[in-house]
Amino acid sequence: MAGRAAAAAYALRVGDAETLDRMGLDLASLRANDDPIDVARQIVNAACESALSDGTIEDDERRYVASEVTNWVLEENEGGAPPTPEEIVQKSIAVIISEAAQNETVEMIRRGERPEWASLEAERQLREAAEVLARRVEVSPQGMTDQDFARAVEEGIETLRRIRGDG
Repeated sequence: MAGRAAAAAYALRVGDAETLDRMGLDLASLRANDDPIDVARQIVNAACESALSDGTIEDDERRYVASEVTNWVLEENEGGAPPTPEEIVQKSIAVIISEAAQNETVEMIRRGERPEWASLEAERQLREAAEVLARRVEVSPQGMTDQDFARAVEEGIETLRRIRGDG
């Protein structure tokens, strides 16, 4: 979902009507829409509609990640050049790693394994660490396969677990 949402947001930034059309979106109407929240909502809905919603927490998390990546692509260097495909891949990986790590931290707090007072600082540090880890991922000029992407996410999550001391 995040990849499709990022692709649509990038297509909007660069004026790629064909890609948007394949997703059921119209470049002209998106550009004419003065409500950036509605534009992002339309992109996320189009990106997520191909994946059947199962109403689970995981589905909500995938939508959240798709939304975060979409907003970042649309807002990054607004008025200037859009982020590169490599930057988009790295940001997507960072958001996924961060979201997974934060969910694990929340669960640890719920079980009493981590103090609640540390959660805000821990979330900030997790986001920063996830972004550093994602920037270290090498993206070939041909892009990343699904397996490369999944491996980068898994390695990032495992690294954060080791840093946190529970991996």
